[in-house]
Amino acid sequence: MAGSTLHQRGRLADPDFLSAFAAQADLPTFAPWQADLRQVARRAVADQGLPSVKREAWKYTNLQSLAGHPFVLAGDGADLPASVSRRIDQATAGEPPLARLVFANGRLVESLSDRGALPAGVVFTELAAADEAWLATRLGRVAPADSGPVQAMATAWMASGAALRIADGVSVERPLHVVHLCGGTPDTPTAAFPRMVVELGAASRAELVETYLSLSDGVAWSSPVSEIVIGRDATLRHRRVQRLAEQAFHLAVVAAEVGQGGHYESFLATLGGGVSRDDCLVRLLAEAAGTALAGMTFLSGRQHGEASVVVRHEAPHTRSTEHFRAALADRARGVFQGRIHVARGASGADGQMLSRALLLSPTAEMDTKPELEIFTDDVACSHGAVTGQLDPEQMYYLLARAIPKAEARALLVEGFLAEALTVVTDTAARDGLLALARQRLYGEVAQ
Repeated sequence: MAGSTLHQRGRLADPDFLSAFAAQADLPTFAPWQADLRQVARRAVADQGLPSVKREAWKYTNLQSLAGHPFVLAGDGADLPASVSRRIDQATAGEPPLARLVFANGRLVESLSDRGALPAGVVFTELAAADEAWLATRLGRVAPADSGPVQAMATAWMASGAALRIADGVSVERPLHVVHLCGGTPDTPTAAFPRMVVELGAASRAELVETYLSLSDGVAWSSPVSEIVIGRDATLRHRRVQRLAEQAFHLAVVAAEVGQGGHYESFLATLGGGVSRDDCLVRLLAEAAGTALAGMTFLSGRQHGEASVVVRHEAPHTRSTEHFRAALADRARGVFQGRIHVARGASGADGQMLSRALLLSPTAEMDTKPELEIFTDDVACSHGAVTGQLDPEQMYYLLARAIPKAEARALLVEGFLAEALTVVTDTAARDGLLALARQRLYGEVAQ
């Protein structure tokens, strides 16, 4: 009884839209076995519901405002504004992509997509076109429905998504781009749950870019889940750019497994959204596997953005770095939760975590919760967290050189966020991400 009571305390009262979602029977399916997967996921949704701040992992992100909207599941045929193609091009950071898939509320928009000239051994397509036998053994394995509330909802109501499969030894020299257009009419709050399944074979390499944009200023909710498997000595560079409207809710999960000698490089740019939370869970499964996770956040007004990261060292001589930076103006709130777990027997593990935040107003807020869980000896792990304000000496230095105050302030914030980009090894990608941040910064911090 006590356990049941505690469980109920960790969830919000079920909003009406959850019942409406559960009753919707005409969701598209891309494989016969998907019905069983959905059934399991719907039981997980019924069990977990929407998490409340009384659940430890969700103590900093309150979904009460999300529960208050009458969401409907997105259908086919979203209205696409004439400017959408130009906005996609403007949002592309770094080198032009080799191929691009565009989804509107989780449904592929063929007219805006560009399949490109993919090399042999590369499959980059929507889930419905992926090999069914391959997909049946991958979908829901790395991010099972019962592993969290977002995973449960995203599995129960996913309609489509992307698949990327790269054969052993194949290198893709230019980025592959997935664009998610979210929302619909301003008067109808719309929810979408796109999925992505990624698998890199041994000794392969690829760069994957995801961009999230709003179709309107209306209320919208997107909960994408990505499942990633990186094979032996393979490398995936993964960039995610979130530039949603201020009424958008964005609850995303990335779950990755890295094999022997493999490497997962991830960069998250949170530049929009009303309430956003990005979970990243990486398992380093074999010797010499590694990951480098980083992110930059710039929010203003009453925006809320959380980055929650868990890295599990499950084999000897694995390595990880986490470096996240946030600049917060007005009444914005940022959150960083990070945990490095070193399992028994994972000797020689090296995990380093750093979170830094810059508060640009007295009413901005940053919450940080770094954790180390170490169950073996002979490891090198550390964490650090710093929150501060703009350095008055640096401001004085710039003002003394006749740089206007507004510009000086923006320059310092840009320099602060740029430090997080050191994890991005590709120069063009790094410059492109900095340009996107600059677009957001100027005119916002220059107050």
